[in-house]
Amino acid sequence: MTFISLVRQRDVSRRPAALITLLAVFTLAGCSDIERPIRVGAKDFAEQQIAAQLLAQTFQAQGIAAEVDDTKRTGLGAIGAVWVGEIDLYLDYTGSLLGLSGEPLADNPAVSYAAAEQAVAPFGLALGPMLGFSNDYAVLARPGSATAAHPATLSGLADDQRVLRIGMTEEFRARARDGYEPLVRHYGLRAEPALLVASTPAGKDQLYTALLDGEIDLAVGFVTDPQITEFGLVVLADDGDFFPAYAAAPVTRAALLQRRPPVAEALATLEDRVSTEAMRDLIAEVTTLGTDPYDAVARFLDPQLSPSAPRHPRCAMASSTGS
Repeated sequence: MTFISLVRQRDVSRRPAALITLLAVFTLAGCSDIERPIRVGAKDFAEQQIAAQLLAQTFQAQGIAAEVDDTKRTGLGAIGAVWVGEIDLYLDYTGSLLGLSGEPLADNPAVSYAAAEQAVAPFGLALGPMLGFSNDYAVLARPGSATAAHPATLSGLADDQRVLRIGMTEEFRARARDGYEPLVRHYGLRAEPALLVASTPAGKDQLYTALLDGEIDLAVGFVTDPQITEFGLVVLADDGDFFPAYAAAPVTRAALLQRRPPVAEALATLEDRVSTEAMRDLIAEVTTLGTDPYDAVARFLDPQLSPSAPRHPRCAMASSTGS
């Protein structure tokens, strides 16, 4: 069920008490916007924890009090938390927002961004600028394997007579519009979901270990996964344009930006600030080297910062869970 359909099912026009409660939430959130620190939320993987620190530390550098909410949410939970005022913003991806809204998906980042803006606007939400990186899905093969020996395209696998063993996260397996089942149908693949893992560092380690050991033929990951560079994995081209764009952009309340223009100005400084390669390096630093997300982001924003610089405890996430 989409976020929009969930909202519509509330049918607050027939429930006066619910309407009063909802208006009270927005009123209280709006009245306190100017007085309290900006609360930055995140989904439940490492890239999101890094993004939350990036947003919070950018605000702080502009003299805006900000803190990271360490509650790890699903995509639906995060956008709902912004909508009701539990948090003020978080980072999401245009393809995911369009998937939640039920709107058509788009593979062009600019088109996807414009469509996502329109999708969230009726709910009083707004997008900040695109940060520069994308959290696109990638179908990966082991270097030197039979699958990598094809023309490195997904359409080239349609002629493979084997049943391809594909590993993926449980979340990708369950996605109805851009997940495993639609992918297999789109390309006419003979395949089976041979390995399902959690979206955690341990799950990703299990996924890529299985790929390197030949236990699976393909793995579905993200272009920001540091294992792609570390192990020289082969990214199969999505030549049939199955996957939409997943351009990264903050989601917030439009009213917050109107009441606090410095927040919008601070967000504007992040436009095209982080490349996909830079995010991949940050994730590797956090998940492989064990660096705290706060420290990794602080050094990214200020390369002259000493590695021994103290952490700010109010702005650090409680733990790192990985993409």
